[in-house]
Formats: sequence, C-alpha cells, structure tokens
Amino acid sequence: MIDPKQRAAELEKASVDSAREGLKALLLLNGGACIALLAFIANLAGNDKIDWGTYFVVKAAMRSLAWFAVGAGLSVLTWFFAYYSNQSYATSIIQGKERAWSVGSLLANIGAFLALLSLMSFALGVFSIWGSASR
Repeated sequence: MIDPKQRAAELEKASVDSAREGLKALLLLNGGACIALLAFIANLAGNDKIDWGTYFVVKAAMRSLAWFAVGAGLSVLTWFFAYYSNQSYATSIIQGKERAWSVGSLLANIGAFLALLSLMSFALGVFSIWGSASR
C-alpha cells in the first residue's frame, strides 16, 4: 500500500508537470499561429500588385495576429505567476508563514485565469480570421 503522503507528493508533482505542459502548449499554439500568419502576410506582401481583396485578407490576418500575440504573451505572463506562486508556497512551508500560502493561492488563481485568457485569445484569433474568410 502506498503511503498517503508519498501519494500526495506524486499527485502534486503530476499536477505541476501537467500545468507546465499546458503552458508550453498554449505558447506553441499561439506562437505557431503568429509565425504562420507572419509567413502568410510576408508572402502576400511580396507580390508586385496588391489588389483590394488582398488588402482585406492582410487586414483580417493582422487582426488575428494581434489576438495570437496577446495569447502568447499571456502564456508567458502565466509562467511568471506560476513561479511566484510556487515561491510563496515554499516560503509558507519552510518559514511557516500562513500569509505566504494565501498569496501563493491568489497568484495561482491569477495564473489560471491568465492561462484561460490565453486560450480564449487563440480562439478569438481563429474566429477572427474565419469570420473574415466567410464573407
């Protein structure tokens, strides 16, 4: 039978690992979309003649690019909150400060909210380009 404290430590490690991988995925998702759109826009801009249709496509791509860039930035900002959340938890455990645990919880909640905003930003970028393509 597994010791409950050992099991809790393993579950906590798995939780942190899952969060880390999720943040990496958000950064790759939004960052990859930024790179793809930048390449697409560069290809269109390389044409000698840009007609009105191309202009509107580039304009829609730029709007989506902004959403993807915000999403990438939010995923990086989430790492900041995750780091300081873990530092607060460690301070609470090592120094026995209950307030540090509360601060860590607040920072963790802010980080989770920012991660959700990052995912929503990706969705808004996709819907932005999709909405302009369906017109």
